[in-house]
Amino acid sequence: MMFGSESNDVASEVRRMRTRHVIPRNALDDIYERQPDPLAFCDGYLSHLTKVIERLDRREIAAVVGALQDAYRRDQQIFLIGNGGSAATASHFAVDLAKGTKVPGARPFRAISLTDNAALLTAQANDEGYDSILVAQMEGLLRPGDAVIGITASGNSRNLVEAFTFA
Repeated sequence: MMFGSESNDVASEVRRMRTRHVIPRNALDDIYERQPDPLAFCDGYLSHLTKVIERLDRREIAAVVGALQDAYRRDQQIFLIGNGGSAATASHFAVDLAKGTKVPGARPFRAISLTDNAALLTAQANDEGYDSILVAQMEGLLRPGDAVIGITASGNSRNLVEAFTFA
């Protein structure tokens, strides 16, 4: 694959790669194909994000914030879970809660991502199957009243479904 001065048609190269590897399209593909110029792409992407943000239900966001506040007040653990990029987001969110909300003289949130222990995740996946990687951890950690927050693009990953069913 060549980019820059050797190939000015990045959109064609991405289309070719997606066709060859049967990679699903997403909104960014469409934005890029319509606006391959970097500045125009930025404008299109920001416009797309604005539309997504405008569709968010503020009541649902407030409910999540309320659940987090309730877990904090009750000194309950908050577990964050996800796969792939959503696992990275879960890790980041756990750090934001545990470290980013610290106030001098107050206890921090008790937040942890169940996607951070690569050795445990791979051992569990190898021995018991990938679908069990989260539940296996929750069996020893989850207590009544704890909160579980899942981050997912598809909403149907078997290991997340299993985790929510267990919780």
